[in-house]
Amino acid sequence: MIFRSKNFSVGALLFVIAPLVSADDTALSYSGFLVEEVGNSYQHEEFKWSKISSTANLNVDAYFSSSWSAKLNFQGTYDAAYKLEGRGEFSQDTLDIYEKDFRINEAYTDIDINSWLNVRFGRQFFGWGESNSEQISDIGNPRDLRELGLQNVKDIRLPVGATKLTVYNASWEYNLIAVHEARVDELGAEGSEFDPFLAFRERVMILSADEPDSDLDNTGVLSRLYMSNDWGDISFFAARQFEGFPLLVFKGVNASTQQLVFQPEYNQLNSYGFFGNLIEGSWQLKYDFARTLNMPHDVKVVEYVVPQLQTEPIDSVISFQEKNLDKGMLGIEYSGFSDTQVSLEYIASYIEDHTEMLREGKYERKISTYISRTFSNGNISASLWMNHLISDNANIFRVDVSYSYDDDVKFFIALSGIEGAKKGAYYYDYDEVDRFSVGVKVSF
Repeated sequence: MIFRSKNFSVGALLFVIAPLVSADDTALSYSGFLVEEVGNSYQHEEFKWSKISSTANLNVDAYFSSSWSAKLNFQGTYDAAYKLEGRGEFSQDTLDIYEKDFRINEAYTDIDINSWLNVRFGRQFFGWGESNSEQISDIGNPRDLRELGLQNVKDIRLPVGATKLTVYNASWEYNLIAVHEARVDELGAEGSEFDPFLAFRERVMILSADEPDSDLDNTGVLSRLYMSNDWGDISFFAARQFEGFPLLVFKGVNASTQQLVFQPEYNQLNSYGFFGNLIEGSWQLKYDFARTLNMPHDVKVVEYVVPQLQTEPIDSVISFQEKNLDKGMLGIEYSGFSDTQVSLEYIASYIEDHTEMLREGKYERKISTYISRTFSNGNISASLWMNHLISDNANIFRVDVSYSYDDDVKFFIALSGIEGAKKGAYYYDYDEVDRFSVGVKVSF
């Protein structure tokens, strides 16, 4: 079992203490949900039941005064599919990551100092950026990639422990954020179907990740100026924050197997950019741009790392190069159809001073489509999300359909998967991860 709160948020501690200080003036509200979900991996021969999970979520909101509030959200999940399929068929790492899970999501206290100054202290979301499918400006919150991002796009952002200072008035706001918790992306287990280094492990040895400690030296800093007008919104930001996905760094050669040894490492990077939207009737033009300075990129192992071993000492072998990275999105949304929303995004990235040594291409492009519609007076909703990676010819998709029996009970089905990736592309080895799932969610 994994307890996913390595650094307990200070906000949770304040949440517990504050009601004791002013119990007579505190108002509490409770909400949450229970979810039962069954998933089938219909492409797998080894196992069919990809998920038989039970999830409980509890949210507590406390109001100590008109200017002081707090939030605490817990969530626990147990997946019985591993017991049904046979726990001995899975690695301990897979069981630790997927079978049982308990986490503290949001846990913060929020204080309005006066009419123009607010402080939020604890584990929280920021929600920057305009893209529905790509992490461009939304660099403050890491991602849950235990299923390679095939979950509902609304559920993959992870909160972090931080202090957020906001100065605002009716048409603008400035945020200065200190990120105390060095939280990184949650990745799939080694050897699992969602192992992010699945193909790479066939050729090299990969050590356990060197994750950053949550200390003063690793504190991230985020800064944003937001402005709103009748024509839309725009934000400018600058940040120094850990990259959520690790870089594989060469560490040596295993003496017994002669395999190359790599270790995932995380780098704290500087970035800046802007994002926003323009609104005209039922149309919305949205944009998102970020420039990351001196971002490390892996080099090709066979072509460039191996030859260096013949001429260079182990500690001089170069396994990455630092290059500036530009990434941007231009998209449109249309809501003029009855009960329907359509979103189309074009996303491109560019590595400055690209060399042939790099494993990534100089340009990477993809097209993202999102369509949602409600039926039967809003009781039935359906959505399609698809990313087409142009260079890899890969399609990553998810379809969701739900029926609201009443205000508290919702039935749902979902289909997700990865199709069409060409040989040698990153997603080529994930062509059998398609899943079909059904479930029920009861809210309270």
